[in-house]
Amino acid sequence: PSVLIRQRIDALRNENMETIPDPLLQLALNWLEQNIPEDHGSAVIVHGDAGPANFMHHNNRVTALLDWELCHLGDPVEDLAQIWVRCLFQPFLPMRQVFEVYEEASGLAVDVDRVCYHRLFFQLGFTVPAHANFYGDFGGKPPMLGLSMLFYTAHIRVIAQSLGELTGQSLVEPQLPECAISIADASFVTALEDLAEVITPRLEDQQAQVKAKSLARLVKWWRKRERFGQAFEQSEINEVNSFLGAEAKSLQEARRVFALAVKEKRVDEREALQLCFNRAYRETELMSDALGKLKNCYFPDLDKRREQ
Repeated sequence: PSVLIRQRIDALRNENMETIPDPLLQLALNWLEQNIPEDHGSAVIVHGDAGPANFMHHNNRVTALLDWELCHLGDPVEDLAQIWVRCLFQPFLPMRQVFEVYEEASGLAVDVDRVCYHRLFFQLGFTVPAHANFYGDFGGKPPMLGLSMLFYTAHIRVIAQSLGELTGQSLVEPQLPECAISIADASFVTALEDLAEVITPRLEDQQAQVKAKSLARLVKWWRKRERFGQAFEQSEINEVNSFLGAEAKSLQEARRVFALAVKEKRVDEREALQLCFNRAYRETELMSDALGKLKNCYFPDLDKRREQ
């Protein structure tokens, strides 16, 4: 499995650098590369996207597992990690109980640290291409952009928090700049009210209803971006320039030089992670109205050192 993991990390790193370089994703890939678990046997067939949304049930039992298009050879605990990631948005059984059932059925003890590694590995596998779609035109038009942005934003924050957890680093929430409500705010309020109260209730086509709700999430993001976007971008540019001694003028340039410095390991990774968390925190604020209760979602608690 370690050979396959290393190949996948290299592919994700190259994909990110060739599309829209991102320092947080490069930092996460660095950590994955430096902490590849030792092999405990041969690679096995894993589902690749296991979790509640792909389970079929009957009489309170899982009877089938759907969507095998991501099936591949890998570490057997990958599927456990995928269930844990899906629990961010689709609560399932407590993960401790999932592990206990797995141990009883397989006769193998679950290495929680190994599962946590694959939890991050799984997230990077879909967040790298999602990032290219979100900031560029590298993978086609997302079917529901507002929903895609919501999940992307949540995963970026969770990835930053996971790195803090995995490295034992306490991340500090940044101070957000004061920004007055703009004169355009009323137009966003009107648009949201029209979508919620007039347009969506009159749509008979289910796909159109879903698209309208996705559009409402976009409008909520546009509203926050109108108010905070320029100040947030300048904060990030200033932080990167100060950290690297750079002179980036735009957000894209700042992230590109930052990502390259991280890839080449020319930075203090603890300081770099704090800056990446600052960015994720600000982006979460921009998407906060659309995120709702998902604004602070994180993996369900599980003590990493379990009682034997």
